[in-house]
This record gives sequence, C-alpha cells and structure tokens, in this order.
Amino acid sequence: MTSAQAGMWTAIGTLALAIMTLAAVITSIVITVQDRRRADTALERAAHRAEAAWRKALHYECWQNIDLAKEQPPDGLWSFDTQILRDSAAHAAGFSDGVLQRIIWARTANGKLESALAQIRAGTGFPEDAATLKTVVEMRARVSGEIREIEKELRL
Repeated sequence: MTSAQAGMWTAIGTLALAIMTLAAVITSIVITVQDRRRADTALERAAHRAEAAWRKALHYECWQNIDLAKEQPPDGLWSFDTQILRDSAAHAAGFSDGVLQRIIWARTANGKLESALAQIRAGTGFPEDAATLKTVVEMRARVSGEIREIEKELRL
C-alpha cells in the first residue's frame, strides 16, 4: 500500500467516523425530543385526570350538602361539609371562571356562617335572640344557594 492509498483510507475512515458520530448525535436528539413529547403528553393527561377528579369530588360534595340542607332544620346549629370547597381553589385549573367565582363567594359566606355558629356554640352569641337565629338562617341560605349554583355549573 502506498502512502497515497494509506492517506485515502485514513480520510475515508475519518469521514465514516464523522458520519457515524453525526448519525449518533441526530438519533440521540430525535429520541430525546420524542421522549419529551411523550412525557409532556403524559403530564397533560395526568393533569386533566386530576382536574376531572377535583370537579367530580366538588360536585359530589355539593350534592351531599344540598341533601344535608334538605334534611336538617333551618334554624339548627349544623354546618356544611366544605373540605373540598375550601381546597378546590388551589386547583383552579380544573374549574371555569364562573365556578371559581362561586367557590370564592361560597367560601366567604360559609366563613361568616361558621363564625356566627361558633359564637352561638361558645355561648357568646344569643341563640334565643330571634335576630341572631335569623342571621344564621340567612347566612346558611346564602351558602346553600351558592352551593346549588356551583352544582348547576358543574353539571354543564
């Protein structure tokens, strides 16, 4: 083999190595991009399932509270179960703007109701006072109305 042939074979080998390296780099990039797309799709599906689960849980809680409001005396010292309602604002992506606004209103009204009920239960309020009981009944009606509206919007 002459030095010219050896030089040509060296050039061919170097070129082949460069092509294989380029092919490996391109393959790595393509695989990485595909993996990221799959991961993004999986995360989007998981987020959608989580949002749907929150909507379903809030809807169920609304139904439970609507039934509770039907069964309990309007002037009793009972409270709504609002754990999901309280926590749902942290998962705002799962709800429409209208539902989020209703959640805020319901949480605010329920906070006022719970405060009034706590005063009555602690003895610092006057449960025999008709105005206090009327206020509690009105607050409970407000909370119940907001819960009903949330349930209606969740049905849509």
